[in-house]
Amino acid sequence: AGAIQGNIFLFIIGALVGRLIRYGITGYLVHRFGAAALAIAERNIKPITIAAIIFALLYIWLVL
Repeated sequence: AGAIQGNIFLFIIGALVGRLIRYGITGYLVHRFGAAALAIAERNIKPITIAAIIFALLYIWLVL
């Protein structure tokens, strides 16, 4: 927020919502499906992270 002179309040709210979504999905899946969901998440963390980075960079490049 400081680098682009954005609103710090909106930055904090956005960060909290993003974390709620990220950890909420993982927590729900582990609660619902047990250890199997956790094993799948651990096994696929690298490909998912790489795909998310690629999509974020493409979005930045094409849209912004």
